[in-house]
Amino acid sequence: MALTANHAKWVFPLVALAFCTWLVSLGGLSALQHDCGTQYAPAVRGFSVATCRRVYRYYWFIVAFEFAVLAGVAMSTVAAKLVHSRIAWVGMLAIATLLYMQASDSFLTGQRLPAFAGGQPMHRARTMTAGCIMTTVANIFLLLALGWVAEETAVKRTTVGETNV
Repeated sequence: MALTANHAKWVFPLVALAFCTWLVSLGGLSALQHDCGTQYAPAVRGFSVATCRRVYRYYWFIVAFEFAVLAGVAMSTVAAKLVHSRIAWVGMLAIATLLYMQASDSFLTGQRLPAFAGGQPMHRARTMTAGCIMTTVANIFLLLALGWVAEETAVKRTTVGETNV
């Protein structure tokens, strides 16, 4: 079950696409953190009720985890070791994709709060939401490229007269 050359050629461009969309979410999150307020924290899942410094800590983890996964897939691709580590990267990328889906939901919900009703906070929240949605879509395409491998259907002959089914 090796990654075919036809599918492997899409991995690095898709990692680059996911990295670009990740940059949008990084920009949105850093802009929100720069001008944060704790008045809306209890209303949105994942937002901490603590000080301004800790409001977005869960989302910083998600962004950092995505970067680590994308860097790992890129390094495995460049080092030609993707065939050996493909299953692990598919699992990690699936987790990162689900985390970004949850972040999309949280920031979509957050946009309904008065703190994001207009001005810069509204645009910053929309940037983070757009970055999360785009990163989720890019991750799904990357998951398809990494996981789309045909099963070997050939029956291998182990000894003369016997087949391995």
